[in-house]
Amino acid sequence: MFELLYAVDRIASADMWLVVHQTYARRVYMDGRKLLYYDFKPHPEGHTSGLLNMVPAYTGYLANNALTGQTRAWRMGGPRGEMLARGDYSQERAVGKRRVSQSLA
Repeated sequence: MFELLYAVDRIASADMWLVVHQTYARRVYMDGRKLLYYDFKPHPEGHTSGLLNMVPAYTGYLANNALTGQTRAWRMGGPRGEMLARGDYSQERAVGKRRVSQSLA
């Protein structure tokens, strides 16, 4: 069980790192090199604060499923229909932006 919890902690940490980098940076370097001025977006985008809450919640949900052997229902989304992030959120994030812009139009 502790090996699973250790893995969950590492996954959540890596996902939160990626969320922050996708908000502020144009590219992500997995080798740990420092970002230079041109690596940053001129206008950060995303729902960073909500995503930083969602990542550990979803990771905990997956851990609970693994520990109990049961899969429970999970629904993600904001009040305006936008999709919020988790480890594999890139495609859903783009879909969510389209939904938000359509609902505001």
